[in-house]
Amino acid sequence: MKAALSFKFQPENSVMIWQFIAIIWTLFWVVWVASESTTDFVVGAKIWVLGTCLLLAVTGWQRARLIVSGAQVLCHLRTPQPLWRAWLHGCMRVSLWAWGILLVAGTVLLLAPNAPWRWSSAMALFSTALSLSTIAALSDAGVLHRAWA
Repeated sequence: MKAALSFKFQPENSVMIWQFIAIIWTLFWVVWVASESTTDFVVGAKIWVLGTCLLLAVTGWQRARLIVSGAQVLCHLRTPQPLWRAWLHGCMRVSLWAWGILLVAGTVLLLAPNAPWRWSSAMALFSTALSLSTIAALSDAGVLHRAWA
């Protein structure tokens, strides 16, 4: 039964690209946290926070599109409820892990005394970026009603 629940949610090259981006982004974060110049730290923190919002928006969009396409395939099959739940859990795990890790990193970054924004800004911006991109992708696919139309 375990073998039946193991899906590939992304091609291997896509996973490797996202891992590479995560490593580069982490190194960028470490360099700017260790920076001694206040101006460099402020500019780096702003770039890191806004870039992370962009990464989370792309991740949310991709995961929502993956959910829509997978649901279209599984809808035509007579799929049992536990398989649906396992599949959805697997789809959402990547974006939620990314959100959680980046949330902690952004909060730590903005706890610095010379940070450009308050520490809670990271939570608000990251959550908004992930949520709105997921909602936009689901609306674009016709799953949700477009509130702006």
